[in-house]
Amino acid sequence: MQINKVYHKAILLFSVATLFFIGCENELPNEVENQGAEERSILSIEKRGSYSIIPIAKARIDIQRDYVPDLADNFVTIKGVISTPNLWDPNSGAVHHFIQGYSAGIQLFAFPHPEYYPNLTEAPVLNMGDEVVLKGRVVHWKGGTIIRLEYDGDLQIIGKRTIKKPRKIRAAQLADQVGERIEGQLVMLEKVRLVEGDQFPNEGYYGLIRVVDSRGNIAKVFIDEQTDIDGSSSPNGWFNLTGVVNQFTEDNPADNGYQIVPRGLFDID
Repeated sequence: MQINKVYHKAILLFSVATLFFIGCENELPNEVENQGAEERSILSIEKRGSYSIIPIAKARIDIQRDYVPDLADNFVTIKGVISTPNLWDPNSGAVHHFIQGYSAGIQLFAFPHPEYYPNLTEAPVLNMGDEVVLKGRVVHWKGGTIIRLEYDGDLQIIGKRTIKKPRKIRAAQLADQVGERIEGQLVMLEKVRLVEGDQFPNEGYYGLIRVVDSRGNIAKVFIDEQTDIDGSSSPNGWFNLTGVVNQFTEDNPADNGYQIVPRGLFDID
């Protein structure tokens, strides 16, 4: 089923903002164990204090294995490279990107709103390849782990970096329970084809399609209407598919709903 993007984004944005507003101002201690060769530095953000950068993998950690990050509702500081274009309607004023770190990935969401986030007056303008250091709240929404930016000045672009090559995976690695290990990461499925009857959504619409690999395993693919994929011709035969691993589920525990989100036609080869 296809849904008009304006209606969908308006409803979803309201839901996210309402849900994200709930939470307490928990803070991590100043001294946080730092790991990862590419993430060893200290960021000083005057407005929010000075915090040690932690690896994205640690911001996502789930020792309790309940499919909820242990640091949910806490503020953390991370560093990484923007790996996607803005996947949110730019007319909304919000931004939604994925960030790749040394060994993990995570979503970034920012929505300036005088009622929900009065301390964030403007969302950052980010491009793929921007290396950023940011402080935000860890949020768990619809199964996905997100860093939500809530204060002006809590994100700094510190340079440009080459986006890491996607991790090669098989469709079976996106199965229920299993997909949690790679949620947020940039990945590649080699030699897949569309499941018979599935096709790209019409222009201006998003859609969920399926691909199958040479072993017969099926993976879900979310086509975002903010890319140039909607409205384009569906590929015939076998192709390689790159994208970030997203999760969207209503279930509790949130152990399913893993899907690949290609960033544009350049991810379909």
